[in-house]
Amino acid sequence: MEVFVEKIDELITDYEYDMQSKSFYSSISCFKYIKKIKNIYKFTINNIEIYASIDKKCELYVAMRSIDSSILDNLLEYIFKNFNVDCIFIDHLYTKYESKNFNPVLTGVNSDVLMRLPNTIDEYNNLLGKKTKKHLRYYISRLNKEFVIESKIYIKNEITLDLINKMVKFNDERLTNKKGINKNTDFEYINCLHNTARECGILSVLFLNGIPEAFSLVHDVGKDYFLTDIGSNIEFDFYNVGQVSLYKIIEFCIDNKNDESNFHFMFEITDYKKRFGGKMVELYPYMVYKNRFLNIINILKYKISVFTLRLIKRNENVSSIIKKIRKIIRRG
Repeated sequence: MEVFVEKIDELITDYEYDMQSKSFYSSISCFKYIKKIKNIYKFTINNIEIYASIDKKCELYVAMRSIDSSILDNLLEYIFKNFNVDCIFIDHLYTKYESKNFNPVLTGVNSDVLMRLPNTIDEYNNLLGKKTKKHLRYYISRLNKEFVIESKIYIKNEITLDLINKMVKFNDERLTNKKGINKNTDFEYINCLHNTARECGILSVLFLNGIPEAFSLVHDVGKDYFLTDIGSNIEFDFYNVGQVSLYKIIEFCIDNKNDESNFHFMFEITDYKKRFGGKMVELYPYMVYKNRFLNIINILKYKISVFTLRLIKRNENVSSIIKKIRKIIRRG
């Protein structure tokens, strides 16, 4: 397989690439504003386009993509031969890397939670459990009785910095009050998130008496929708305003989908993601070392790490015990 390489001096919008990647974390807007990648190269092999950052090491940005192992084998051989790098990090793939030429080292345990979008809102409602449908109807009905409510969708340039700032503030307050995590997101990150949203974002905002109280932000990459940020006022948790806002953004995505569109609830399964139709799909991050001795050392190191993470994240009994311990620590 022939490899074509292009050095990129400045990232510009590349719709063709984004349509192929169909991944927020492997999208041009994410590269520009969230990851801010440097020393950028674009590789093309068998018409598959892959971006990478190459300095002393190489990072292949293929998160939430499916790449054939033979493609990766040929690309890694090319990079090791033509660049002075000792190791190559392969971002979180949907597919396992079963190499014939290397010994890829699995470095972590992570997952995406996704749903193939139904064709209609009625189809989606039929997928939801009885309790979820009942609760949504109840909360929407109660909100309508007690407030003047309005649900708005803002697309790309319509999304203001003030709305993004308020969403992040609500999320920070929730982490502090509910989980004891004192997070004070800095303005630089908020500004980066705003710039990214202006390129490919869709923001659902729920207004109560004219005041925005709940937000759900998705990014549209190749007509796959990625739920990257949420935020709601904890004072209105009794009305479940956050989940009402989420339901509204899913409605929008169904109305604007194509035949292959997925909705990504993002990393790790939770109760609300399951209730709204999400299913967990494993992701596979790898490190590949040029030096075989380094490879052997890191296989041992990461095996212990991955075993521990899998025990914590995938064993429900262990996860339950850890959650109980965290609650006790927060209370005491």
